[in-house]
Amino acid sequence: MTVLAPVRGCESLQREAILVNKYDLIFFIVFVLFFFSENRMDLPFLDNAFTVIEHYKLKYAVSLIGCAYFMLSLESGERLFREEFSLYLKMILFVIGLSLISIITGRYRGDLINEGMYFSVPLFFSYSAINAKKGATDSLLNIAFWMTAAGFFFKFRHVFSPSSLSSISFAESYSPFEGELAFQSVLFVILYAWKRDRLKYLLSLVICLLSFKRLSILAVLIFSLSMNRLRGGEKPKAGIRTFILAAFLLFPVGIHILLSDSFSELFSAVTGLDLDSFVMSRSLFMRTVLEEYPFFGGLGSVRSFLSEYMRGYYHTNVSIYDLHCDIMRFYLECSLIGLFSLLYAYIKSARSKIALAFVTYIFLESCVNHMFGAGRTMYWIIAYLMIFEFNRGVPYEDIDTAHSSR
Repeated sequence: MTVLAPVRGCESLQREAILVNKYDLIFFIVFVLFFFSENRMDLPFLDNAFTVIEHYKLKYAVSLIGCAYFMLSLESGERLFREEFSLYLKMILFVIGLSLISIITGRYRGDLINEGMYFSVPLFFSYSAINAKKGATDSLLNIAFWMTAAGFFFKFRHVFSPSSLSSISFAESYSPFEGELAFQSVLFVILYAWKRDRLKYLLSLVICLLSFKRLSILAVLIFSLSMNRLRGGEKPKAGIRTFILAAFLLFPVGIHILLSDSFSELFSAVTGLDLDSFVMSRSLFMRTVLEEYPFFGGLGSVRSFLSEYMRGYYHTNVSIYDLHCDIMRFYLECSLIGLFSLLYAYIKSARSKIALAFVTYIFLESCVNHMFGAGRTMYWIIAYLMIFEFNRGVPYEDIDTAHSSR
């Protein structure tokens, strides 16, 4: 009778498979906590439970425990996503430092502790997950995708009807399916168009179209039509990077022009629409902040100021008013230097054409929406995983120097 010797390495492979499953489970648990904290499902027992989790910030505690587990599981060696992580972390520390200066000089006090947590938790969680998984992030992105898709259709389970579908309006930017998941659906449209995964791409596209946010619709159309060009392995040109950086640095100037009476009259004459109604009252909030907010108040100070001002002036019970323009918010809270540090970190980190197009889209969305900070942890976990995927295989180097030497 022949006794077969155990195949060398089988035990280690089985152990590795079990560990990979554990990593996916931790990712799933963290994603579920953030998903149901940020999205109400019209189930009282579920919504009430996650209201408590949100109130006591338990999801952030679980995320940090997950980070610790991931990091303790790592072996020695080169770290993945290291250069991008370093750029983002330096940016976060820099804007926190600027915020501390604003507090010391006695300007309007922001929400520095929470804002620091909103920025750092998704970065550390994504970085540790990428390295714990040794770069095998497909399963993590699939978890995020199926959770988002299932959550969307369950959230709007009572809304689907012919009349609801026909009530969607581009001019009024209205949809009964509108919600924060619209932004995540755009991420998945971009990702799965790039990966050529037709099923996930189409399902993400359906969610995006139903949510019907105007800029999101335009973004998915542009990415879908230009993906073949973006999928190439060429690095972005230095001139394009510089142009993008300069354009967003000049955005505050453009805001002052857009808010002028002459532009409002021109917009109304050309379109027949009221500018403030078209931008969903964003111009009212922007004018209020530009006229009343004490400049350079530190991270989170614009939201705190605007909420207090609007509640006091209009006597409302609304707890939070947001500027819905993060590019301008960074400029106001952290000055032009702070805005530059944010833009530079993400533009510099984009080593491929698709990565640069992706971060440019996020900045464009940030011109009309709140994309950084509270309520965006899930979004940025997915975004960092995507940037890692887009940069994979593209060597890190000083791209500006590389192009100028040619």
